[in-house]
This record gives sequence, structure tokens and C-alpha cells, in this order.
Amino acid sequence: MGFCCRGVKRYARNGINNGLHLLLDAETYDYASPVKSKAGFMFTVLHHLDIAILKQTGSIAMPGQSIQMAITPSLTETKASTRARFTPVERQCYFDDEINLSHLPYFGYRSRLIGQEFSLKDQQICHLFRYEMSNCLYEASLQKIGKECNCTPSFFATYLPSPLPPCEGHMKFCKAGIMEDIGAERFISDNGVQKECLAPCHDQTHQFLVTSSAYPNRQSYHLGEDFCLVLAKLQKSCSNKKRRTLDLEYPELCDQVGRATEHTCDDIRGLTEPPDLEQRFAKLRKQVLLHT
Repeated sequence: MGFCCRGVKRYARNGINNGLHLLLDAETYDYASPVKSKAGFMFTVLHHLDIAILKQTGSIAMPGQSIQMAITPSLTETKASTRARFTPVERQCYFDDEINLSHLPYFGYRSRLIGQEFSLKDQQICHLFRYEMSNCLYEASLQKIGKECNCTPSFFATYLPSPLPPCEGHMKFCKAGIMEDIGAERFISDNGVQKECLAPCHDQTHQFLVTSSAYPNRQSYHLGEDFCLVLAKLQKSCSNKKRRTLDLEYPELCDQVGRATEHTCDDIRGLTEPPDLEQRFAKLRKQVLLHT
């Protein structure tokens, strides 16, 4: 979930009512990329200490869908006797202390990772990353960028001491070419020793089953709480620079939203007195439904 959702309480319970609910606005009216022609979102489910590589593990959520995702974790354990008997190459896996990823350290100060002021006395050391195959392949690409592009990607340059400058200007093109082919490099340098990326001996993976249905329900959408959330979002968008592109796609929407600023969402949904409010805002409800 990244750092936007650090306030979400951590727990694990079964059932849809105990899950995380997100209402996402793709804002397709404001798309401008000539390269990416798809509309919607990419998402993935992974361990919280892994780097998200959406191009390899991501799935697409299209606008106009209600998606439900069932997640099943799986744990892999390797006995200590296996470690003592076989080398990493023979058992085809690493324990965490057998390999080090220089760009993805296991421990560190989180203030550096999220761009806060760094202070040793009031920051605690915490887990940042773990050893895992995709993290190792990502590390291999980062090391190749350092060798061939003579730079460090900007995100890592902010919290890891490096003699190389951040990738800027022409160096970005060199970096992008390598990042497009993550997985081609399968060896990293660990304190001067070349090591092949192998599976982790202890691992947690996630399988997820995705089902979807059409969204929203045209007959009852305005009666639900989602309608109020979307309306509040539109009130903000219609009052800032996004209005220009909104007006191009939905010429009447912002005018209708502006006429209703003095009324509550329940008024607009027709849930309050007087009864004529339901008819007065019928056109606005239709415009919000069309946008959604």
C-alpha cells in the first residue's frame, strides 16, 4: 500500500466486511499519455518488504467495475539441518544472512526512506526490505544501472549513500532501458562476490482470486455512500484546474454541481424534505452517474 496508508490498522480477519475498501477515480477525462492507451489502474498483492514491480506482477482494474479480491497467503520454511548440509547453490535458496542487497537493505532508518529529516537520536532502526527473488532481480538491474549509466535512480539516491549522482537528463534514458528488462540480469555483487539470484529459503507469497461486476448500479447508486464521496470529489475538481478537461468530457456536470453547493448530499439524493428536492436534482444525479 505504500506510505499513503500507514495509518491503516494492521490485522487479519476473514470476510468482506473486514477487508480494505477503496473507491478509486481513474479520471479518464484527464488522460494525456500518447504511449499508454489503457484506462484504469494496475494493482498487485505482495509482501510488505518487497519492491512492487507492476510490469511483472500487476493486474489491471478497468473503470466501471466493482472488484472483489480474495487473498490467500502461503508460507515456505526451510529446516536448519538443510542449511547445514547444503550450500545455497545446492539447495537453490538463500537464508537472509547469506546474501545482502546493497540497494534494498534489510534494516535502516525509515525517515530516510520517506524523505523526512534524518536524526539518529529519535529514529529507530526498522525493517525496510527482505531477501526475495524479485528483490534480487531488481537489485541486479540497479547495479547494472550504476555500471552502465553511472548513476543511481533518484528514489534510492535520497536514502542510500552513493558516490554516484541521481539519474537525471540523458542518464534517465539509459536507466529506463535497463528497467524495462528486469530479470535479464540474474547475478549481483555482494561485497565483491558474484552471487546468482535464487529463491528465499523462508518465504511468504500471496495468491489472489479476483471477481468483478458492473459498477455502479444505475437504479440505486444515488442512495449509497459512494455517491456522496464522488460528489465531494467533483466539487473539488470543478473548482480547480481540472474543470477545463471535465467540461470537455461532461459539458453540464460542473454547472450542475455548482448549483447544488448550498445543499447537503442527502438533499441531492432526495432523502430529505421538501419532497421536490428529488426532482430538482434529478439531472445532477444523472450527470454524476454518467461520470462514474
